Amino acid sequence: MRTLVMMSIVLSVVACKKEPVADSTGKNGVMTPMKAMKSPGTLTPATPPKKPAPKPTVVASPTTLTVLNDTARPVVLDLTFGEISPFGIVARSGNPEPSLQFGPCACRCGGPCIEGAKPPYRQVELAPGKSHKVAWDGLLTLYKNGRPPYSWCCTQLAPPAGKYTVSVCTKDQRCARTEVTLPAKAPVLIRMSTVATADSCAAVDLSLGGHQARQFAATRVEASHKGATAKCTGKPVCVAPTALDAALAKARKASCSLFLVPRGQHVEVRAFLPLKGGPTKGESFSAFYDPSFTRLFRVDLSR
Repeated sequence: MRTLVMMSIVLSVVACKKEPVADSTGKNGVMTPMKAMKSPGTLTPATPPKKPAPKPTVVASPTTLTVLNDTARPVVLDLTFGEISPFGIVARSGNPEPSLQFGPCACRCGGPCIEGAKPPYRQVELAPGKSHKVAWDGLLTLYKNGRPPYSWCCTQLAPPAGKYTVSVCTKDQRCARTEVTLPAKAPVLIRMSTVATADSCAAVDLSLGGHQARQFAATRVEASHKGATAKCTGKPVCVAPTALDAALAKARKASCSLFLVPRGQHVEVRAFLPLKGGPTKGESFSAFYDPSFTRLFRVDLSR
């Protein structure tokens, strides 16, 4: 009897050793970790989409704008609307923004418009060999289509890095210019001996003039002729002043034609939207720029 009991104990021990034990030991007695069990219906979390990299912030880079009269005649600058008002600018690289200008923003987009009386006339005269320096805070004013009752509004920004033409224009609208890279690492110097003229189409930058022409149609012309933005998208044609009437006559079948007309100190940008019934007033819209397209001097919406 005692022998049978001992045999039963031995068999029980052997059976226990052969029975698998979950998550106990591996080979050579090394502990193995427990495997995680997924509960029914458990969802694997989705990988969140990558966020686009933020655009680099453009920081204003203040500098000095210097006008040097290196000619033999005096130069007069009109400072009535501020020290920076005689200067103009246009981008030469990337996507040129036609509506960038020096000076303050008087009618902020989404904000109030500041109206006031015209300040008293002020000027500075530079004798031959003299210079005039103006501090620039590195900001430009960008003009956009605005809400009624105004057809435009503006905001201030630091210009994107790139190549620009910076000009200074005298009281009699003669504009000297220089090419610069912004942000500027040194003061910007403009020599009055670099006054530009546009006596023929060969002197007109058709690419830059095209940007200005389409911007003119989308802002000033659109304000008085609804639909001009969609119609005036073609490439502008440069014509001499003596050939303009003939060019307008040929363009009567088109919904809109853009022309660049060299006029010496100015380049006229003409948007022509013919009306039914023959030549009438109100179908030609003109803007007059300096030859480098850095300054808008005059707009005529009643031709």
